[in-house]
Amino acid sequence: MAKLWGGRFTGATDPLMHSFNQSLSYDKRMYKADIVGSQAYAKGLVKAGVLTEEERKVSCSSSGRRAWKDRLSTGAPNEGI
Repeated sequence: MAKLWGGRFTGATDPLMHSFNQSLSYDKRMYKADIVGSQAYAKGLVKAGVLTEEERKVSCSSSGRRAWKDRLSTGAPNEGI
């Protein structure tokens, strides 16, 4: 399986590092809370003038939540995110 950082290093990934980088099991349990936190953060960024309300709406859309749920339900690897 290709690694997200695949072109940057020449040697094989140490099994300990590979295990450390695998967060899918945590993502499955925490994705809803992560999304709620990200939405709250986006609201703060609008108040601070960093994002527009339209940008916040796009980033907090239901399609974004659905994409995470689909990815986690299929057991897709972390690469490509």
